[in-house]
This record gives sequence, C-alpha cells and structure tokens, in this order.
Amino acid sequence: MKTLIIKLKTSLLLASLLIPVTTYARLVGVVHEVQGSAFVINGKQTNTLVKGQELIEGSEVLVSENTQVSIKDYYDRYYYLAPGSHLVLGDQRVGLKKGSVWIKSLSSKNIVAVETANSYINQISGDAVISFNELLQRTQALVVKGEIDIANKQDRSLKYSVDAGMFTFVDPQYDRGYPRTPTMVGGDSIKETLSLFKQVKEEKVISPAPKRSIASVSSTSGKIIFVKTKVPTRDLASVESVDYFKQKLNEPKKVHKPKPLPKTKVRIFGYAKKSALKSSSKKVLTQRSPSSFVSKKPKLLESPRESTFEMSLKKHLKNSPVHDPEVQQLIDDLKSY
Repeated sequence: MKTLIIKLKTSLLLASLLIPVTTYARLVGVVHEVQGSAFVINGKQTNTLVKGQELIEGSEVLVSENTQVSIKDYYDRYYYLAPGSHLVLGDQRVGLKKGSVWIKSLSSKNIVAVETANSYINQISGDAVISFNELLQRTQALVVKGEIDIANKQDRSLKYSVDAGMFTFVDPQYDRGYPRTPTMVGGDSIKETLSLFKQVKEEKVISPAPKRSIASVSSTSGKIIFVKTKVPTRDLASVESVDYFKQKLNEPKKVHKPKPLPKTKVRIFGYAKKSALKSSSKKVLTQRSPSSFVSKKPKLLESPRESTFEMSLKKHLKNSPVHDPEVQQLIDDLKSY
C-alpha cells in the first residue's frame, strides 16, 4: 500500500511538471489562409492545417502539391509557402527544409533568421523569396524589396549583402559552399519565381541604383563601338521666303529728309586780323644729271598667258552657277540694297 502511494505521488509530480510545458508553449504565429490540403506536426501529433489555427514554436508545416498556405507571426511578418514546401516555425527564426517561402516584412524593427541545410540568412527588411532544393542541396535567395545578409551555415564570417532586384545562391559544388556574388536578375526570372505564389498580388521589384565600377577591375574584353553621325546639310531657302524678300525689295524706300536749320543772325566780336605775311620765295635746287646718264625705264613684265585648262575652268564656272537664277538674282538685289 505504501509503495502504491509513492508511485501515485511520483506520477502526479511528473504530470504537474509536464502540464505547464504543454500549456504554456510559446505561440509563434497563426494560419492566415489555406488553399488546398496542408498538415502541421507538433511533436508526434499530425493534424490538418486549418485557417485561424495557432502555431507554437517548433511546429512543422507541410504543404502538399497544388496548395497555397500563408502564415502570420506576431512581428508584422507574413510567410507564403509554395506547393511542396516544408517549414519549421520558431520565434523570429524559421527553418526551410524543402520548397520555397516568400517572407514579407512589414516592419524593419525585427530581424528574422532563415536557416537551410547549408545557409544562414538574416532578413533585415522588405520581401525576399528563399528556396531550397533538397536533392541538389542548393539554396537560392531573391530579394524583391529591402535587403538580406546571406552566409554559409558552417562559416558565417564571410557573408554577402543582397539588395533589391538581385539574387544569389549557396551550392556545395560552387566555391566550397560559400555564397555566390550577388547579381542582377532579369524580369522574366522574377515573374517565373513569383508565379509560384498565386495568393500574393504582383509585386514591383525595386532595382538598386547603378554603381560605377573601376575600369581596371573588369575582366571582360572591351569592344570599340563606331557611331556614325550625319553631317548637317543646309537646305535651300523656301519659295515663301524668296517671295517675302522680293516684296521687301519692291517696296519704296523711305527717304529721310533732314530738318531745316533755323535762320539766326551770327555776330562776331574781336580784332581784325592782320594781312597775311608775305610768302617768302624759295629757290628750288635741281640736281643736274650727267650728260652721259641715260634714264632707263623698267620694262613691265608681261602677264603669262592663261593655259587651256584655266580657260576651260573659267568658262565652266560661268556656265554652272552656284545658285539657282532666282536665288542668285535675290542675292544680287540684296547686295545692291
């Protein structure tokens, strides 16, 4: 009897210790929407996932094919699961075992950590799509808005910051499992990735500002581009402008008559000038040239005769005027004007 009482007290003590653990399990989120069939695993229990169901820390959500699931946590963050995904929930921490998840952060105050089998990701703010291929052990990250930090799970000392409109991946077959340098992603690739989440409205990807890199760093060979420019040609004057100037020439010229000066009497006061001094006559001395000197006038050089080519060139220029007769007449009239 005494042994029975001791066993009963022991069982009651164990029950009292286990009840608070199950009762006060930390809630980490609630099911926002379920389209199709999905399941949740809590310990050894597996139940069907329904809308409005509360999820505790450590809950595993399994999404079947052709099913869309969205979960909201208590930090203004949504998790959209693609078909065939497997996600483990924690407090500001999730583990992606398979498939793809789109994480939308409405606030940048709280950072969520995403772990896969070979990567560790800190989502600072914005939206990001994380996927993990269980067969290839390959993690991919595409940033829609904001930025994330990604590193190898075993060595987190080397990490990359990925901005909006860029993607990267972690593959054990590439660079010893370290993240690839983030690169820009095309619009078609973004649409193909986001098409997995049919319950989410289309999002506009914010591209990062272009950065100018040092020319010597680039390893790609350059190309010389020849740009052909058109030489601007001057068009002839239109007929309307010619007529306008002809009309101006035919108009009578305005003659400006000077104003008549007023007739006023002028009086001069002063002394009379003396008669002009007599001009002194100066003898001009002329040098007498010697009788033997004969003045020789320089002979004028005869102009060389024009060659046959020059004569034909002048004749050709006279016969082929530069402008049309009307334009040439207009030019002559303007010069005379």
